[in-house]
Amino acid sequence: AIDAYHRRGGRIRGRVPIVKALASAITLGSGGSGGREGPIAQIGAGFGSLLGQVLKLGEARCRTLLAAGMAAGVAAIFRAPFAGALFAAEILYREAELESEVLMPAFVSAAISYCVFCGWTGEFDSLFRIGPGFQFHELKELVPYTLLALLLLPVIAFYTRFFYGCERVFARLRMPRPLVAALGGLLTGAIAVGFYLATDDQMALSVLSYGYGILQRTLDGGLTGWEGARLLLMIALLKIVTTSFTIGAGGSGGVFGPSMVIGGGIGGAVGIACNELGLCQNPATFVIVGMCGFFAGAAKTPVSTIIMVTEMTGSYKLLLPAMWVCGLTFLLSHRWALYQKQVLNRALSPAHRGEYQVALLEEMTVGDVYEPSTVETVLSSTPLATIL
Repeated sequence: AIDAYHRRGGRIRGRVPIVKALASAITLGSGGSGGREGPIAQIGAGFGSLLGQVLKLGEARCRTLLAAGMAAGVAAIFRAPFAGALFAAEILYREAELESEVLMPAFVSAAISYCVFCGWTGEFDSLFRIGPGFQFHELKELVPYTLLALLLLPVIAFYTRFFYGCERVFARLRMPRPLVAALGGLLTGAIAVGFYLATDDQMALSVLSYGYGILQRTLDGGLTGWEGARLLLMIALLKIVTTSFTIGAGGSGGVFGPSMVIGGGIGGAVGIACNELGLCQNPATFVIVGMCGFFAGAAKTPVSTIIMVTEMTGSYKLLLPAMWVCGLTFLLSHRWALYQKQVLNRALSPAHRGEYQVALLEEMTVGDVYEPSTVETVLSSTPLATIL
């Protein structure tokens, strides 16, 4: 979807949303490790693009409808309308930049999709439930939050490199693509079963599908002590492996949902460890901030991620530590990016090629750049050596 926005005039083939919906349902429903959010973003983008093509609205408006459709999908699935609109405008670029021309259409589409989806299901609550104690009122807790940000950086690097490394390895295999996808599923299942047998804990199966259950259990205080920290850390790291095997081999799923589990798992492990050492009061707050910080650094979407996680949890009381951790991970992780089709900024986007040059040239005259000099002429038959 990002590539279509920048390089294909906002055009996505009409069959993509349907195929993506079916393939993602099969992949996630059978235990493949991935997220629901990436597919729904692509499905929404596909329908938006299709609408623009059917109405023959031209490239600029096809791009706008593509982004608006993406916003609608994310807003509904996360129950986060404001963040969904910001996400569609921010995910397109690797630097901290928003695509301003899609913001207002994205606001409208996100609001409508949120109301339709939640009205249909009757569930207007936030995605995660949190109790009392999720707040920031001790300045000294910025120390463990800073530690969390620094620990997230190598995990971001490992996630992005391992994910695309697996994709390249699976692409080189000389066997039919369905068998490659089956191999990825086999490896994913083997890891999950092995981890479950080793821990004898049903939460170990969070390395499959989207795995949000482990996050809710941690938010409810169900994991404590060093054993709980160790389980969260292992789930976060193995989630990277199972997601890479599932999607890298050809399964259909998103990388957003796994990022929430990975970041939340690392955050929960750090929070429990700091709580055991007397450095923080409520270790579950680190789950929320960990989700924020990890995806902000990996996807290069600090603003929308902060808003999204706070809308997902229904609380803005951790806004300051989320800003702190997201700012650090975003600034210090510029070498790694989860979405490789992102461009650096608007000036380098093929979708905006020529916009800045035209504005600059309109203010210039030939006299501003003309440098008088002797003009040397040559015959068309002059050898190149003589010209040089």
